[in-house]
Amino acid sequence: MSERSEKKLVNEDEIFSIVFESVEQGILLFKVIRNSCNRIIDFEYVHVNRWAELLLGNTRTNLIGRRQIEEYPYLKDVGVFDSQVKVIETGESIKTDFFYGFQGLNRWYKNGMIKISETELLVTFDDITKQKEADIELENLQSIFLQSQALGKIGSYEWNFVTRKLTLSPEMIEILCSGTIKNVDAISLESHPFEEFIHPDDREKANQTIKNAIFDHKPYDIEYKVLCPGDIIKYVWSRGKVFYSNQGKPIKIISTVLDITEWKRSKHESQRREILLTLAEGMANIGSYEFDIEHNSAIWSDQLYRIYGYEPNEFDPKEDNIFMVVHPEDKEYIKKLFTESTFIEDEFEYQFKFIRKDSTQGVSYGKARVFRDENKQITKITGFVQDITERVKMLEQLKSLNAELESRVNNRTKELSISIDNLKMLNASLDNYAYIISHDLRAPLSVIEGLVPFIKQECQTRSMDEEGMKMLDMVVGKVEDMKNIIEEVLKTAKRQKQIKEPVNLLNLCQDVLTTLNPPSHFHIHISHSLPIVTYNKSSLKQILQNLIGNAIKYMDKNDPDIKIGSIETDTYYQICVRDNGSGIPEDKLSIIFDRFEIAHTKENIESHGLGLSIVKQLVEANAGRVGVESELGKGSNFYFTIPK
Repeated sequence: MSERSEKKLVNEDEIFSIVFESVEQGILLFKVIRNSCNRIIDFEYVHVNRWAELLLGNTRTNLIGRRQIEEYPYLKDVGVFDSQVKVIETGESIKTDFFYGFQGLNRWYKNGMIKISETELLVTFDDITKQKEADIELENLQSIFLQSQALGKIGSYEWNFVTRKLTLSPEMIEILCSGTIKNVDAISLESHPFEEFIHPDDREKANQTIKNAIFDHKPYDIEYKVLCPGDIIKYVWSRGKVFYSNQGKPIKIISTVLDITEWKRSKHESQRREILLTLAEGMANIGSYEFDIEHNSAIWSDQLYRIYGYEPNEFDPKEDNIFMVVHPEDKEYIKKLFTESTFIEDEFEYQFKFIRKDSTQGVSYGKARVFRDENKQITKITGFVQDITERVKMLEQLKSLNAELESRVNNRTKELSISIDNLKMLNASLDNYAYIISHDLRAPLSVIEGLVPFIKQECQTRSMDEEGMKMLDMVVGKVEDMKNIIEEVLKTAKRQKQIKEPVNLLNLCQDVLTTLNPPSHFHIHISHSLPIVTYNKSSLKQILQNLIGNAIKYMDKNDPDIKIGSIETDTYYQICVRDNGSGIPEDKLSIIFDRFEIAHTKENIESHGLGLSIVKQLVEANAGRVGVESELGKGSNFYFTIPK
């Protein structure tokens, strides 16, 4: 087996262990026991998770290695054994409920049975007694099925701001208990289209959500109550998105609405467990934890103890004990993070150095999720921690290699700079040569052109024959021809400077960055989807050098971030240079492209106010337009268009 395959198996085992121990649901792994006739006669316990121990009231030490029917013979009477046999023989998974009405139990369990192989069976089970009792109070067991159907129906709507048209799906009409909106024309851009149906307590929240979604350009996610005729209240969960025109104007909202009334009333815990399981399955080689704020308790998974070099449950994960694994340099950071972030964000990430039991150091990455009650009070924090020590070491090695490469690039840049200077000198020489030719030829031609009339006048007084006069006229014609040739030479030299050719914008931006050589701590992202355009390469390079150079020159943030990307329409490409720098005052936005206009006031930055005016001239000379969007203190977005 290759090293890669072995590592994959190790990761899969660790993921299985994390999920197996973290999920608040009983999980059992059985080995199939057959007799000499190959008939299944029992199942032997192979693995038992922590939650199964609690539900069974038995320990894994007592169960592993024993047979299920020998330990719990009444499972045959309930039908559990027959169902497990059926799963192994048919390969079809089973999910069903069983009532255990013996030995004083009187409890319901939800069982899931999955065939792993011909010799292995995975069984999940959970105590759903409270859920069943709630269902019985809501009339009968059949209502569970009906509520599940209702939960599966998702309504949707489209509110078009331009046409003032509101389109509802049939399920949406059912959720609202109505088929019509009284006055569609009265709906404003900043209010919820169903404002008249929303419970008065939630109208302001719903309107504010729509307003924020429109002006923040972000999807929205909201829960609110719908008031139906007869004072019937429904709880709904709505998610939507606003769509915009190319000019950035909002066009319409498309949203889905889910009726969660029954889910709210029954207060099922299944959603929380599914979230925990999904997070656990989505990560590899991690430890998990849970802080119960209400009961001031904490739970660590076995893997989390192992990350820090301890045996599972070697110490009680209380606050003082938890901080003993955090490196002294990061203790204040972690304390501050778990006090400030939990009150602000529902989900956050963090990274810190830790000290293992054997005193070795490492680096870990974590992700936490905050749960709140209906009063927005924090009730629980769950999360995962991953050991990224090796990854950090690799990044440090990469930084070292990058520094070496950067040095090589700088040396190469200097060589290229010399070559570029030589080319500029050659180009200037060619321009000068064209000028000299035109000047040196024009001067004698002008003299000849001026003398011919005098010669003709003199010849007429001396009776020159007709042939001589024709030759003088021929001289005049040839002088005119030579003037045209000189003019054409000058025009050709001028046209040569405006030759357009296919230009790969991605390569050109990389060349510009090589020339500008920004500091190493700048984060500059060039989109790989930049197009190939037809343009004068030197003009396009001058435009990009000015825009990217300004973004670097006027950067005032500790974490500089510059993005170079494009937007394609039917008629043009829009090239954008976006930064998170100091931004431009609002009163300067309309004149920033004028000559000698400077947006900043910093004395340590040299600027003549010509760069952006040159950009404007070059862009408009190529049938494009240039503009800027900026917010003071947050950054700017310069853009220009290139016709297709």
